[in-house]
Amino acid sequence: MLETMLRQQDHHYFAADARLHEILDWISAHADALAEFGAEARQARQLPLACVALLRENGLFDLALDADAGGVGLTSAGQARALEELAKIDASISWCVMIGMDSGIYRGFVSDDVRKEYFPRPGLATAGWVHPQGRAEDLGDGTCRISGRWQFASGIDHADVVMAGVLYKQHEQDSGSWRIAVLDKTQVTIEDTWHTWGLQGSGSQHYHAENLIIPTERTLSLFEPTLPGPMHHPHDGILRKMAGIPLGTAIGALQVAVDATTKKTAGLRDNGGHANDRVLNNVGRITGDILALRAAVYDSLTQAWTVYTDTPENTEEVQAALVATAAVRQRAFRRCRELVLDAADLLGARGVYTASSDLGARVTDMQVMTQHAVGQESLLDLVGNRIVGGDATDAFL
Repeated sequence: MLETMLRQQDHHYFAADARLHEILDWISAHADALAEFGAEARQARQLPLACVALLRENGLFDLALDADAGGVGLTSAGQARALEELAKIDASISWCVMIGMDSGIYRGFVSDDVRKEYFPRPGLATAGWVHPQGRAEDLGDGTCRISGRWQFASGIDHADVVMAGVLYKQHEQDSGSWRIAVLDKTQVTIEDTWHTWGLQGSGSQHYHAENLIIPTERTLSLFEPTLPGPMHHPHDGILRKMAGIPLGTAIGALQVAVDATTKKTAGLRDNGGHANDRVLNNVGRITGDILALRAAVYDSLTQAWTVYTDTPENTEEVQAALVATAAVRQRAFRRCRELVLDAADLLGARGVYTASSDLGARVTDMQVMTQHAVGQESLLDLVGNRIVGGDATDAFL
């Protein structure tokens, strides 16, 4: 019944999106292979090359790329739904797809020349940390000098383009502005630092560069789109779809718990016993919470896309939609972490064995992914500040 409930909810939001349905059907058809790749990735601490090739060849890194440019061209809600389906199978694969597909977004913030050189075709994957941990010094001749060390570069080992957030200064006394450098992978040094207790397969390594000279044209601002459309305005396009990953991770955990509870309940009934009311109550509660979170995520993303498409010049409407999606996204991360643990508790001691379930992996994956800035409690301070009329104090909000 759980699958039917989710399908009914999908029909409400995505009935007319044929492109999304093709992607979902492909993921479902390759679920077993992707699960095997996910298990391998957890051991190798990065996605297997065969997995990357499969994802690349079938358009998973092109979900945000405009159809006119050869991509799938999904809305932000559609992207989140595809990531949900992947995360039901493996969170690390979904996380790397989420980061890699940003190639279809970043290309909308660079010049035609940079777009042709660094984003020339479908199938490209990006990686990198975009908050300004590095520094960029304008050299006054159309170039800048970049140095820095960045973290959480998920999928950098298979990425085609590396992004690096910098504090860009034209003069030493300037306070600087946030920009993102577009780099060749050969221009950075990847560090083997991704030794973690969750989301191991994402390969989210550190990387660094020192005194790297690049054309200033190869830096971008997410506040200065060069292509039109809701994927590039406002500036939060790379974040919108992220809530699909905790949703899928939690749904996968719930499915494990429901399957186990169904078998145990059937056995008890066959022997004249009665199911544990606490277990049944918790299955109902977790299901209700997931359905509510799903509705909130897809409602907020769908409404925001409409605002960004129909009234992009209306600052009040745009900012309200941006803040709403950020608030819902944060709650999805935090609440799904709790729900995955609740699902694991339903299995008790049975849930600790990797041979019988992947709940342990889901618990640790959720713990790690919730450390991302979008899942932090501090984000709600910014949300509350905006709601009561304050100014934005964060690059994305």
